[in-house]
Amino acid sequence: MKISILVKGVSGVQNMLKKIPIGAKGVVAHAIGLYLLGDERHGLKHYAPYKKVSRKQAYGVTFSSDKQRRWFWANRPAIPYRRTGAQGKAWGLEGKSTNIRIVNRDPSVKYTRGQTNLHRLMGWQTAMGTIRSNMKGALRAGFQALLRFIGR
Repeated sequence: MKISILVKGVSGVQNMLKKIPIGAKGVVAHAIGLYLLGDERHGLKHYAPYKKVSRKQAYGVTFSSDKQRRWFWANRPAIPYRRTGAQGKAWGLEGKSTNIRIVNRDPSVKYTRGQTNLHRLMGWQTAMGTIRSNMKGALRAGFQALLRFIGR
C-alpha cells in the first residue's frame, strides 16, 4: 500500500512552471519535490520531537466505555512504544519530468501525521501542512535548479 500526495492549486509552483522553458520544467519540479521530501531537519521526512500526550489530555476521557477499557487492558501489546523512523524513510518521489508524485509506502502514515487531536498535540503536522510550511524554500530550490539548468 502506498499513500501519494497530489499537490494542486499551489499557485506559486504553477506560476513558476508556466514561465520557464519546457526542458527545464522537469528539473524544477524534481528539485521542488526533493525539497518537500526534506531530511531530518525539515520536510516530510522530518520527525517532530517526541512529546508524550495521554488520551485523556487529547480527548478528555481515557476510554469511551467500560467495555472498551476492559478490552484494551486484556489485549494490549506487551511491547513498549518505540520510534523506528520507518514513516520518514518511506517518503519518496515517483514519476518523471513534471509528472512526479510524492509518495509514502508506509501504511501507518494514514493514521498519523496530525490526523487526530492526539497527533496534533504531539506536534505532528498533516502532510499538506508540512508541504505548505516548506513551500517558500521549495520554490527557492526550484529557482536554483533552473539557474543551474540554464547555466547561470
